[in-house]
Amino acid sequence: MKKISLTMIATAGLCLVLLSACEFGIYPLLFDGVPVIVKYRIDETSTSYSGSSTVNLQNIPEEIEEEIDSIKVFNITLKIDSTAGTNPSTTVSGSASIDSRTIFTFTNVPLSTFSTERSIFDTALSGVSFIPDGVAYLIGLLNQRPLPATVTFAVSGSASSSPLRFTICIKLYTQVFTSP
Repeated sequence: MKKISLTMIATAGLCLVLLSACEFGIYPLLFDGVPVIVKYRIDETSTSYSGSSTVNLQNIPEEIEEEIDSIKVFNITLKIDSTAGTNPSTTVSGSASIDSRTIFTFTNVPLSTFSTERSIFDTALSGVSFIPDGVAYLIGLLNQRPLPATVTFAVSGSASSSPLRFTICIKLYTQVFTSP
């Protein structure tokens, strides 16, 4: 009886190994891409702000040696550090864009809402909307081979009070799929 049980366990284990090996051969490997981080320091005496930065998307698959099949957007987050002197109850309105295509907008959002990193896709956030066409443009850029060397991220908007002394940090998280 013990011999039959051991044979069944060994056979089941061998089948599991063979099936999982087939899965690895059919489906690509998945890696987390290097997060793309864009920071804007805002130091304004008025109530309006803007900033732009050139970003290299070719850093996303850094250290991945396999051939890239595709890159997917996993998340886009926003964090605003207002510890440098702007009242956390100050509200901001504005937008963030890539190559002049709006990715998300925010309307009368207190700075304190983004004192921690939050997803722009979070439906619980009041006053924040992602723009599907802008996100689709970003996804299209990530599907280009080779990846674009540079893109321009920009922010602009206005606030309920001044002076404005804060840092806006936008992060793009991706997943990189490689060919089997």
